Formats: sequence, C-alpha cells, structure tokens
Amino acid sequence: MMQFRKNSSRRRIEISQRLVYVRFMKLKISQKLLMVFLGIAIVSTATIFILNYAVSSRALTERVKEELMGAVSRSSKEVDNFLSDQKAEVLSLAQLPVLKDLFYSLRFGDYGDFDRKREILESFFLRYQTHKEAIQAIRIVDTRGQVLIKIKELKIRERDKPHPYMPITTVGSLFEKEFFDGLMTLKKGQVWMSNFELGVDSNQFCPPMIRLSTPIFHGDGARAGVLIINIWGKRIEEIINNAMPKDKGYSFIFEKNHLDPQRHGIYLSHPDAGLCFLNQTNKGRLFFADYPDGAELIAREREVIQDPSSGNLIAYAYYSPYISKQRGWYIVTTAYGDKVLEPVIKQKQVMITVSVITFIVVAIAAVLLSRTLTKPITLLSKGAREIGEGDLDHKIAVSSGDEIGNLAKSFNAMSAALKKSIEGKLDAEMRACQAEKLASIGKLAAGVAHEINNPLGNVISISRLLTQDIHNGNNNMEAIRADIDTIIKEGMRCERIIGGLLNFSREVPLHKSMEDINSLIDEVIHGLRYRIKDKKLTVCRDYEKRLPMAYVDKAQIEQVFSNVILNSIHATGEGGTIKIASRAHLQGVEVEISDTGSGISKENITQVFDPFFTTKDVGEGTGLGLAISYGIVQKHMGSINIESELGKGTRCIIILPCDGGGYA
Repeated sequence: MMQFRKNSSRRRIEISQRLVYVRFMKLKISQKLLMVFLGIAIVSTATIFILNYAVSSRALTERVKEELMGAVSRSSKEVDNFLSDQKAEVLSLAQLPVLKDLFYSLRFGDYGDFDRKREILESFFLRYQTHKEAIQAIRIVDTRGQVLIKIKELKIRERDKPHPYMPITTVGSLFEKEFFDGLMTLKKGQVWMSNFELGVDSNQFCPPMIRLSTPIFHGDGARAGVLIINIWGKRIEEIINNAMPKDKGYSFIFEKNHLDPQRHGIYLSHPDAGLCFLNQTNKGRLFFADYPDGAELIAREREVIQDPSSGNLIAYAYYSPYISKQRGWYIVTTAYGDKVLEPVIKQKQVMITVSVITFIVVAIAAVLLSRTLTKPITLLSKGAREIGEGDLDHKIAVSSGDEIGNLAKSFNAMSAALKKSIEGKLDAEMRACQAEKLASIGKLAAGVAHEINNPLGNVISISRLLTQDIHNGNNNMEAIRADIDTIIKEGMRCERIIGGLLNFSREVPLHKSMEDINSLIDEVIHGLRYRIKDKKLTVCRDYEKRLPMAYVDKAQIEQVFSNVILNSIHATGEGGTIKIASRAHLQGVEVEISDTGSGISKENITQVFDPFFTTKDVGEGTGLGLAISYGIVQKHMGSINIESELGKGTRCIIILPCDGGGYA
C-alpha cells in the first residue's frame, strides 16, 4: 500500500512537471526572456549585498585601523611624557642647594665639610630612590670623571678608591667611558640621554635601562660636575604592552639609527625578550629579518598596514627621544586580524551565506531556462548535423509554437530546397565534368595528332619518293641514305612525343641526393645557351652564396628548371630579360624565375598546370611541360607557383626541401 502511494505520488509529480513543460514551451521568447531577467535581478540583488558588505567591511576595517593608530599614538605620547618627567626630575635634582654646596667645599679644599655634605646627599638620594621605582642608580661625578656618590638599587656604594688629585675617596671613575667627554660639553639646563640598552655589572647583563645626565655649575658659571641617573626600561615596556591586550596582539619597539649601523633595526622591547639587543648579546634578531619590507615601512613615520600573509594589522609610529630624524624608535603594535576584525569576519560569513542561497536560487532558474531553450535548439543542431552528413530527408519535429518552432519549420523547408538545389548542382557538375573530360581529350588528340601527323607525313612522302627512285633505277646511294636518315629522324621525333605522354602518365621513381641548386640552374642555362643567344636574351643571376644543399632528384629537378626557363625563352621577345634568383627559405631553398615576356591572362593563369593546356600555337607543344614539372615538385614535397600579368611578364617561384622529405 505504501509503495503504491509512493508510485502514485511520483506519477502525479511527473504529470505536473509535464504540464509545466508543455505550458512553458508555448510561451513566447519574450516571456522566456522575462524569466531570464528575473534571474538577472536576483544576481543584481546579490551583487548589491556584496557591495554593501565591501563598503561596510571597509568602514569597519578603517575604524579598527584608526583605533589601532590611536593606541600607538597614545603609547608614543605616554613614553614621551615618562621620559620628559624623568628629565625634569634630573634637572630639579641638579639644582639642589646642598649639591652645589658639596662642589663648593670640594672646590675650595674644605674636605671635612665636603664629607659631611656627601653623607647628607647619600641619605637623601637613598630615600629619594626608595620612592622612585623607575630609578636604577644615581651618580654624582666631578669634572675629572671621579664618581663622588653612587646610589644603586637602594644601596649606597662604598667609597674605597682614592681620588687621583684630591685627598678624598671615590666610588670609581667614569673618565675612560666613551660618553664622559660628551657630558663635559653639556650646557646648563641640557639633559643628555643614552641609548636604550642592557646594563652591565661585573660582565653580566642587567635589565635594559636609559641614562639621563645634566651638568652642575658653580654660582660663577664654572663647571662643577654632572648628575647621572639610570632609569629602568621596565616602565617603557609596560606602557608599550598596555597598548594592546595580550589575547588580541602584541607590541614592540625597534630602533632606527642611521648614525650607528650596529643598532639600526635592533629590538629594544619585544614579547620574546631573546630577540632584543642583538648588538650586545649576539643572540637576538633584527627587525628587518622578520619584516623583509621593513626598509620601505620605516620610510614613513606612521601608518597602519595589513600583512597579506597573516591578515594581521600592523600600526607603527616614529618617536625620537633624541629629537632626530636619523635616530629614534619605532613603536609598533600588531593586532591579530581574526580578533580585532571579528565583526568584519562575521559579516563576511553572513554575506557568504546570503550569496550561496542567492546562487542556488539563480542556478535552479538557470537550469530550468536552459533545459527549455536548449532542447529545441539541440534538435535544430542535430538536424543540421544530419543534413551535413548527407541525410537531406531528415525532418525536425516541431514541438512548440514559439519563434524556435517557426525556425524549425523554416529549417525543414530550407533542407528540402537545399536537397533540390544540391541534386541539380550535382547533375550540372557531372555534365560539366564530362564536357571537361571530352575537351581535355580533344586538346590532347589535337596536339598529339598534329605533332605526330607532321613527322608521319614526312615519312610517307619520302618513302614514296624513295620507291619511285628505285623503280626508275636511280641508284644514287648518297641520296637514298639521306632519305633513310630523314625517315629515322622523323620516327625518333614520334618516339619522343609518345615518350613524353608515357612519362606524364606513369610514376618515375626519385633518385635523391644532396645537390647544389645554383649549380643545377647553371647546367640548365648552359644547355639552353644557344636558344638564349638566338633571341639575344639577357639572363640575370642573383644567387645566395651560402645556399643550403637540397635533397632532390638531380635529373628531374633539372627537367623542372628546363621546362620553366624554356617557357620564359618562348614567351620573351628578342632582347628581353630573364632573371633567376635563389635564396634560403624556411621550408628549404627558394628559386625565382621571372621574365619580361608577354605574360598570361587572368582567365588562363589558373589552368597553367592542367595537362594538355598550352597558349602556344598548335604544333609548338602539348601543354605537358608545366604539368610534369608540377608533379615532380609535389613528389619532392615542395611547391611551385606562377604569377603573371598580361603584357608585363611572368614570375615562377619554386620551393624545394633541404632534408629528406618527399618520397622515392
């Protein structure tokens, strides 16, 4: 019962589909095109959706880029504020009265008072550092580079070194340090800042830091010494890392330094600390190793780009605490594309879903339309193929009342008319072919009859005269012998004519060898020199000197050249010119033979290679020369073409292969 219901339901669906098909087939082309336009409308709607996505996603992306650039700019500003605050504090400390009194006592040799003031300052700086986590060390240094006071990491460093010029003790000396000479040139109110680098203590690396220094002067303007404060780099790293949550990206700093190539491109701060300070540790990595296009990137001071390989957004800004375009830091924040562009990705997924649904709808419509339109067209195509294969009785079934159905009716009418036309044409062609055969035979018969009739008439006439001489008793042997020689000569003439016909009608095997075409032409011209001389013709030769050897049958190719040159001799009037040129050709060797003769008319030029065709007077030839030449060249896998204009001469171009092409 269940199976019966399924079959019945399937049958009803089939009937419905058939009804839809029949009704659709009755629609006009315009109605069918309407359905196509509906499909186009659907696609257009999808296109609009996609364009909206492109515009909105671009807007979202630009907004994310702006926020990212804002975060980097804020980081740069915070770093600048931090360093500015530290510089301000260094300047404030340098103005402490007790610090000036310390150097005053030292200047005038009151060493007892100097020691008391030094202890006061050491206690003050120790308490000061306790409240300033960013400070790593504080040092007071005189103009001779001797460290008078040093507070490092909340400890007062022991003064156990004698001063080389005064009866006091020091913590040590900075006189040999590279930066000390520069400190002695600082002006009042000026703050010097060192490189951001790892500290070194007892040949061991310490966390990264920056040194700030400002000069100390006496009341009369004389230089007293310098104040040096080491600032931990940790605070700068904290500022940079706060620019982007760790789950959405990371930040780092690398240095731009065209003044010191060893520092150019080193990482100053990075989530992977092992990459930093390559110039000191020899274990890190340069920024340009991770970003091969970094040189182009740092050509601009600030920008947000998207890495095409990872999809991550990279925002960077140039900041120079040294106030220099040659030396500074690039603060960079990399945001994971799949995190910060999550709204864009979600919107993309929605649009893809909409596009897929639209595509399915359009595809269904396209399939329905295709089946409807292509079926009658397929029948037309099949009918054309049947007629093309010769079945002119094939008829196309007309199943619709639209324009395609009318086209099928017209096609059937056309095939019937075509059949009638072809049958008439075939009949006409058969009659024309028969007439052409009879004409060709007539030409052959006329030419051969005339050629053979003359020598045969001579033979008969001489034979009769010879018979009469014998009956009359004329025994002049010399005359008889001359008559017999004439009979033999005329008989050989008949033999040559018959031989030419036989050569044309049978295949002569090729005996090929590598030949110099220029030499073959010269041999032919030499053989025809008397005929050329008789008509006072000028033969101009233009041979290519390094002409490739041709693989040909020498005797047969000489016959070709002889036939063509003879035709030129016959066609050229007395005092005319025959030009013969040879040159290399892509397919082998090309020979061009031209003359200044009478030329050939347009109606005759297409028949020059036909057997028995000739423009000469009856008895001067049978029209087999060029036909035989054409066959020889074809057997050599070459080509021969003739161009001519009546009254201006003829040009014959022969191309022969250089390799072993053709057949023997």
